[in-house]
Amino acid sequence: MISLQDKIVLITGASRGIGAATAREFVAAGARVALVARSSDALTQLAAELGAARACAISADLTDPASAARIVAQTLAMFGRADVLINNAGIGYRAALLRARPDQIAQVFGVNVFGALALTQHVARQMQTQGGGHVINILTTASRIPIPFQGIYGASKAAFEMLTDTLRIELARSQVVVTGIYPGTVATTFNQNALREGETAAILEEYRADTSVQAVAHAIMRAAQQRPRATWLSGRGRRYVIASVLFPTWLDARMAETRDALEPPPPQTWDHLFKNS
Repeated sequence: MISLQDKIVLITGASRGIGAATAREFVAAGARVALVARSSDALTQLAAELGAARACAISADLTDPASAARIVAQTLAMFGRADVLINNAGIGYRAALLRARPDQIAQVFGVNVFGALALTQHVARQMQTQGGGHVINILTTASRIPIPFQGIYGASKAAFEMLTDTLRIELARSQVVVTGIYPGTVATTFNQNALREGETAAILEEYRADTSVQAVAHAIMRAAQQRPRATWLSGRGRRYVIASVLFPTWLDARMAETRDALEPPPPQTWDHLFKNS
C-alpha cells in the first residue's frame, strides 16, 4: 500500500461535495492538496480549514483554455510537484436530446471532457518528468447505460471514460497509473445544480442516492493507496451495466419505463419498445 504522507494531490471540483470530502480524507492521511474550483469563496474557506501548510486554493474555470497551465504552475509554485490528480469536476445536464441546446451541450463537454483532458495533459507531463504519478478520474455508470434525458451528460462521460482507458495504456511506460472511479448516485447537490432544458426535473425514487459522499471520498483515497484499474461503489449501477451487455432489449424497455415515469406519454401512444403503451 502506498503512503500518502506529504504526497501532493490536485483535486478539481473541490469546493463542495465529493471534492471537499476527498480533500479532507487526503489531508487526514498526511497529504497536501491543491484545491481547484470556480467558487473562490468556498475554496478559500476549505483551504483555511485544512491549514495553509496543507492546502492551497486555485480558483479556475476548466472551460478556459488557459486555466490548465495556470493550475499546474500554481501547484508547482506552492508544492513543487504533483503526485496525484483527481479529475472530479463535472456538470450534469437533464434534457431530451431533441431539446438540448447547443450552448449547454458545449458547456457540458467543455467541463467534462475538454477541460479535464487539458488539465490531465499538463499534469501527466509533469508526472512523467518526476518519474511517475497517479491520475484518478471520477466516472459514472451513465456512460454505459442509456438513461432518458441524460444522453448529453452520458455521452460526455462516455468520452471521458474512453480517454481514461486509453490514457491508462499510453502512460503505463511512464509509471503514471490511471484509475477510474464509478461512485453510483451520490447524496450531493449535483442533480439539483445540473443544467436543465424542459420539464425533466423529477428524480425517480430508484435513482436516488445509493452512496454517501464520505464513502466515495474514502474510496478515492484508498484507490490512491492501492492503485486499482477501477473501483465501483454502486452494486445497482454495475448490475445495470451488466444487463446492458447481456440483456440489451430488456434494458431498453426498462429505460423506456423510466422515460414514461419522468414524462408521461399522451394517451394511445404507440411505443415499439413495448407491445403497446
